[in-house]
Amino acid sequence: MGIPPTLIIDLGSGYLKFGYVNHSSPKVLPACYAAPDEESDPSSLVAFDSGRRGWVFPLENGTITDCKRVAPLLEIIFDEIGMKASHFGKTDLELQVFASSDVEKVDGICEDLEEILKFRNVTASLQQVTTLMDLDRATGIVVDIGYSVSIVAPIFQGFLLHDKVMTSATGAFFVSAALSHLLFLMAETVPKSEAMSYESLSKNLDAIEFIKRNLCHVAFKPAEKEKIMSEVRFQQGEIDFPLGESVWQAPEILFDPALIDISDKGLTDLVAEVLQRVDVSMKPELAQNVILTGGGSIFPGLGERFHAELRGKFPNLPMNVHVLDNPFERVWTSAVNLARMRTQ
Repeated sequence: MGIPPTLIIDLGSGYLKFGYVNHSSPKVLPACYAAPDEESDPSSLVAFDSGRRGWVFPLENGTITDCKRVAPLLEIIFDEIGMKASHFGKTDLELQVFASSDVEKVDGICEDLEEILKFRNVTASLQQVTTLMDLDRATGIVVDIGYSVSIVAPIFQGFLLHDKVMTSATGAFFVSAALSHLLFLMAETVPKSEAMSYESLSKNLDAIEFIKRNLCHVAFKPAEKEKIMSEVRFQQGEIDFPLGESVWQAPEILFDPALIDISDKGLTDLVAEVLQRVDVSMKPELAQNVILTGGGSIFPGLGERFHAELRGKFPNLPMNVHVLDNPFERVWTSAVNLARMRTQ
């Protein structure tokens, strides 16, 4: 009897990644969208999300909030991978769900999915634990910078310290929103002949995503800021103009959400609070494995900034910060690696 196929679903706070274990990469769908508001001020941070398109799922920060409504969600996924939903109850398919949730909710997801869809087997795991396990480590602090929320998860000897987990309402979306806003403001400081280009760019979602993923940079030394500002330009067709301070100011919201009027703490402050809250015997081992992952961890200089700020807060702790490759798909690829190991 052959090994039953395993479908892996990563419930991110902004995107769903899913596919079979033997797929080279996951399929990706936006997990939510904001309804367009034509009366919104284009310079508003909220207005940036008005052009986002995708399926509306019963998800909140990577957690299924209504399991009874999850069947339509999975039907969309099944259609994307070319399998009829009605066929699943007649197969030996296994389902693995990876979510940002507490253990009780994850267990509830499994029970509800087994009841609704009659899967052969449903297992669920926490995204941060899966990522750490794939690195062959049992202890560390996983900083998962997602689309709309970031989670700082301390894991000690393979167990998530649930009461020490910290979250922040910051993520990759807010960097995009800040970038859009900054470019719109730049239109007011340049000659009229260039202003239209900046205004148009601030509303171009594809261009904003390109700039965020390829040109934004984390910096905290004046010399680095000046170098970035003088070198980074946006080129599209005949358009060629500098992006200025926007390319390093936008990622600053990860460290200081107050810049866009979010009252949550910055990510290094959250890691520091986690280290302050754990037992003193755990601190050295946790501090040596601070792992940055998620789609919001793509910015050059992020690891160095984290290390410098945390060293300043804990000068007597051995501090190591690691930025993972391919962070957007990392949970999915980690799940695939672990599933393959399980079936060997």
